[in-house]
Amino acid sequence: LPPAVIAAWQDRVQIVTVEEWRAQPPRVAATLISVGELRRAGPFVRLSIDQVSRHAREPHQAAGGWASGREYTLMLTQSGWVIVDTGGWIT
Repeated sequence: LPPAVIAAWQDRVQIVTVEEWRAQPPRVAATLISVGELRRAGPFVRLSIDQVSRHAREPHQAAGGWASGREYTLMLTQSGWVIVDTGGWIT
């Protein structure tokens, strides 16, 4: 994440690396949001945001949770950025 994004959010959420996320117990409730690399082609930019959530579980219960993702295609116009396409998935 860019330093400006980290500075804006670090007092509201815990920012961790993927390695730190994987080291956490799978039965502790948590959500990981990952922002993908921006891909640009001329006036278009594609951005993806993925989310993985784990449910709190007792030791005798199976780990559980869900994942989802969104992808946005934006176009730079004379008025600024506009969203021209979106897509998503969830499990």
